[in-house]
Amino acid sequence: LCSQHVLVMTRLHGYKITDTVALTSCHVDREALLIRVAHCISYQLLVIGSYNADPHPGNLFVCPYNNPICEQDDSPAECLPGLLDFGMTIHLNESKRLLYCKLIINLYENNISNIISILNEMGYVSSQSDRVPERDAEFFLYLFRDIKDIKSSKQENELFSNKRKEQKENDKQNGINEKKGRYMSKIPDDFMFLTRVIGLLRGLTHTLECECPILQILAIH
Repeated sequence: LCSQHVLVMTRLHGYKITDTVALTSCHVDREALLIRVAHCISYQLLVIGSYNADPHPGNLFVCPYNNPICEQDDSPAECLPGLLDFGMTIHLNESKRLLYCKLIINLYENNISNIISILNEMGYVSSQSDRVPERDAEFFLYLFRDIKDIKSSKQENELFSNKRKEQKENDKQNGINEKKGRYMSKIPDDFMFLTRVIGLLRGLTHTLECECPILQILAIH
């Protein structure tokens, strides 16, 4: 039905995924809902190679198909995530889609040498890629780490930051003084949008107060 001249829309009934009052009154399993969102995103990226380029909570709805009027009982509402507004969409060609699949699998398996090779093939370059490419792999393992509660996330941030500071001090002791520090000098546009998707999931995890094994979910697909 859709074409360049015809836009077809479907009406979804539900409420915002950040509406914690509605989630509570409907007894929604927040972690199960977030995991479904993560599966939806994983399927878009790794299976069909197309995903929303404007990821934010306003583009996610909660669509109950059981207990839709939030009756005052304890039965949990069965919900599906409603994905809205695909006006901006990233389309990956087959070779790029397969590269993302390889990257996810090797991140899940913690295969540093393969991660470095795939990042290079994807066109990702940092200021330290030539000298210490394993630090690029460390960064992506950190980026795709499991999403936990706020306290655990802060601890992980501190550990990673301290590791980077230690590496910088070791560089100085070895006569390497990079005034600008470590930075990304080249990154594919589609990857920038992917990092926004990961950021969306992290933000929702904290809002909904649950956890999400994002890398494990990605690896399933």
